[in-house]
Amino acid sequence: PNIYTRDNASEVIKKLFSQCGPEDNNDLLCEYNRSYTYNLLDEYHDNQATSKVYEAMLLLSLAMVAKAILTIFTFGMKVPAGLFIPSMFVGACVGRVIGIGMEQIAFIYKDSWFFKLFCSPHEACVTPGLYAMIGAAAALGGVTRMTVSLVVIMFELTGGLSYIVPIMVAVMISKWVGDAIVKDGIYDGHIHLNGFPFLDSKEDFIHDTLVCDVMKPQ
Repeated sequence: PNIYTRDNASEVIKKLFSQCGPEDNNDLLCEYNRSYTYNLLDEYHDNQATSKVYEAMLLLSLAMVAKAILTIFTFGMKVPAGLFIPSMFVGACVGRVIGIGMEQIAFIYKDSWFFKLFCSPHEACVTPGLYAMIGAAAALGGVTRMTVSLVVIMFELTGGLSYIVPIMVAVMISKWVGDAIVKDGIYDGHIHLNGFPFLDSKEDFIHDTLVCDVMKPQ
């Protein structure tokens, strides 16, 4: 019954990355009460979430839990079920929910000194799609422990050069948190669990190891 687990994962990620516009009123994520003011230079709009948006947040939270549990099983099976898209899906769901929450906080307290200081009055203060993008990068970085290559991948996927710095910060924090919990990434852990013949010189042998120390005599 959940539209976000029923639809294709890559299409849902694309939808979570995008910013809602006036033409997207048929989607639960974009059911806002909008007020537009046009002038010669720009456009000012308020985004007040309706009950449909909060319903979408609930469905995204349920989809995130379901996808995370299913990915645990499918990655351990001997079938090519994938890891990149499910990890990005989980992170994008969390990021979009947090982004919508921040967007509504900015809308409710738009007259406070904090949002007046950091937000321009002629553009949206919070972009939930950016939160989804950073959440997807953080989740994938925590799972795989990739750093520079993951930032490059996210840049190629989105084309947003101005978002590299927040993505780098999110990826590094996710790697530090993951290393504090489990030393290896999911691929290294899978290699050790399956007993694959993989030799990691950083762990097994040091540079002053002699051949006679590792040979097995007949």
